[in-house]
Amino acid sequence: MIEKKKIKIERYDTSGTLCQKIIDSGKDLLIVSLKKIVDNKAKMEFQDEKKATYAEKIDKKETKINWSDSAESINLKIRAFNPYPGAWTKLQDMQTQTRVKILDAIVLDNCEELSDEKIYPGSVSGSLVVKCGLRYLRINELQKQGKNKIKAKEFLNGIKSKKFFFE
Repeated sequence: MIEKKKIKIERYDTSGTLCQKIIDSGKDLLIVSLKKIVDNKAKMEFQDEKKATYAEKIDKKETKINWSDSAESINLKIRAFNPYPGAWTKLQDMQTQTRVKILDAIVLDNCEELSDEKIYPGSVSGSLVVKCGLRYLRINELQKQGKNKIKAKEFLNGIKSKKFFFE
């Protein structure tokens, strides 16, 4: 390494926004590094291999949302896999099953509509709040397979069956 910089991970960063931060910082660091090389002022530093990690290839099974997990862990999965490959679930209504990517959500402490203990994880309120194993997740943006991404309100306006759940 010739140059390095710490990048702050914000509360709502996704892998996509983090990648853009790295690209933006990397451009500046590349110019500084090239100037140091040209001027013979570059000082190399080796990476500490004890701090390095290897990421295995992401398996599609890892990206599927399990609504029995906590809302926090599901939200972290959504952010980690946004924009690609995307955290997904199956939308189940009376007649069809459709694969849906969840692109943006927020954790909620409670939801009156889904607070009954008999309501199971994956159940959805009329305002697109989903019951999780622990707490609730309000979906803000999603994408049906083969379609464009849309906001929750657009999704609710366009869905035929008002009785559906996420599997």
